[in-house]
Amino acid sequence: MGSSLFTTRILHIAIFCTLALFVMMIRFYYVQVLRHDELYAKARISVRTTIRKKGKRGEIYDVNAFLLAGNIPCVSVIADPSLAGDDAQCAATSEILATELGVPKDKICRKLSKKLLSSGKPDRYALLKREVPLELAEKLQALVKEKKFPGIFFRHKTKRYYPQNSLLAQTLGFINIDRDQEIPVSGVERAINKDVLGSEGKIVLERDRKGYTL
Repeated sequence: MGSSLFTTRILHIAIFCTLALFVMMIRFYYVQVLRHDELYAKARISVRTTIRKKGKRGEIYDVNAFLLAGNIPCVSVIADPSLAGDDAQCAATSEILATELGVPKDKICRKLSKKLLSSGKPDRYALLKREVPLELAEKLQALVKEKKFPGIFFRHKTKRYYPQNSLLAQTLGFINIDRDQEIPVSGVERAINKDVLGSEGKIVLERDRKGYTL
């Protein structure tokens, strides 16, 4: 009788293990096959960020090929507040950035801590400072990498440069920056804006769950 009871228990365990394995296989098939496209799309959205990048503005020369208006490379320091971490992390990040950029710590901290837009959607963009010199930007980028500050990015851009300074200033006009957009105000800059305006492209970045670029 003891042998029969032992055999029955072994049979029950074997049946249970077989059913459990069968359920796991069904679940695996449902997730990996039937819902593969749906879950893959959701995963890509959560780790992929698209940064739109505008080409540099065209240079202006006179008839003798002397440069009248050109571009100097610089960097805009931007942030993705949704990836910037909790309040403590935002405060730590703000303290370092404020010192290096010469921007008030509270101002940076407010931008990093604002996680949602008025529409309720995640806030994915905050401009911390534009036209940062390349040398300072490289130093700051190395510091951000060393400290592992999440959600801080560096966008290479250009700023308008007039080699002749005030010479022909009224004729050439000038450029204003409004919400990271170049707005020609007057003169040649405005008259030929369509011809020298840089075209727009985009960069797709893959990030890990902590917001670091892969």
